[in-house]
Amino acid sequence: MFQDIFPTKIIGGNLIYLNIPEEEYKSKFLSIDIANSQNLANGYFNDGGKEVSSKVQRVDLDSYTETAKITLELIN
Repeated sequence: MFQDIFPTKIIGGNLIYLNIPEEEYKSKFLSIDIANSQNLANGYFNDGGKEVSSKVQRVDLDSYTETAKITLELIN
């Protein structure tokens, strides 16, 4: 689905951060919002063969790095 997603997980926490280039995000979705970000996260975990439930907490755009930063809460 996406080629350039960079995940970050804080050890001992239940949050994971997905960073994706803004241009790549916009090539798949019309807008950057929570619903589209949830679809992106679901696809990311499914494509990776991981059975993970998550809920998007927030989505931020970083204009300096031109990335969309998705904050997810892991639900297991």
